[in-house]
Amino acid sequence: MTALADLKNQLSMTADDDVDDDFIAAKIAAAETYTTAMIGAETPVAYDEASADLRQAILMLAAHWFENREASTIGTSAAIVPMGYADLVATHRKWVF
Repeated sequence: MTALADLKNQLSMTADDDVDDDFIAAKIAAAETYTTAMIGAETPVAYDEASADLRQAILMLAAHWFENREASTIGTSAAIVPMGYADLVATHRKWVF
């Protein structure tokens, strides 16, 4: 499957619903770029070439950005999901001292 199809599945969308394809693809690209920076990778992280845990992290982040399109929300209570994005990318982090 492709990143677009996987993210649509993550978002419980149908594969033939192409109304937001460009918008969803932009969220995937942003999540790949952010993940590259978070782990300190020398080459960009590409969803199709990433390990299963990095793929999951990219999907989680892109889905979050798709569903939460503003910098803040009002009237909701939020919490970090245990074993979420940060935990998935932590094992790939390149530490430099």
